[in-house]
Amino acid sequence: LWDAVTGDIALADTLTTTRRTDAVRVPRNLSTIAMLNVDIFDATASAQAWVYCPDQSDQAAASPAANFDGLTTKRAIGFLHVRTSATGTIAARASIATVDAYNVGTVGFRWARRD
Repeated sequence: LWDAVTGDIALADTLTTTRRTDAVRVPRNLSTIAMLNVDIFDATASAQAWVYCPDQSDQAAASPAANFDGLTTKRAIGFLHVRTSATGTIAARASIATVDAYNVGTVGFRWARRD
């Protein structure tokens, strides 16, 4: 765990129905399980979002490939464990054309060491 949560992603109007990748604060050159606080918000529309490993196939952000559901509140906040790529990135996409706010803070990471 990091001493303090790092604000790695703070974007406005950039989470869309197209997959995007962003770096989070984890070691590079190996895949880890990132512990993330995620917040998506849209003022006018309900949305779902899928935050996932870029090594996985790209799918639309809809059930069952959606781990954030802001369909009733227009905001979804939660804690996720997401595998990163070896470059320390995660991927995300939304179910609507543009989400007003997409924020991710890294709490820490897990890595299964192999001897």
